Amino acid sequence: MEDRRSSFRIWADWPVRIITSQESMEGEVKNVSSTGVFIQCEKPLNTEEKCLLIMELPKSRLAEIDAETVWSTASGSGGENK
Repeated sequence: MEDRRSSFRIWADWPVRIITSQESMEGEVKNVSSTGVFIQCEKPLNTEEKCLLIMELPKSRLAEIDAETVWSTASGSGGENK
């Protein structure tokens, strides 16, 4: 299957804390590009929901990023979401 994305993606396995106005949850960054981040987390966020991402990057570096949910879906079994 051909990947139609225009931006190069870096595959990752970085822990992330997602903080919204309603809650905070843990997740994992799966890939990063110049246009976005794919995060696997406990439950889907609402589209256009603003949040703060606190990512643990390699070499124990932290990055705090203001973000907005563009696309969200529940998938997998056992409550696994993307």
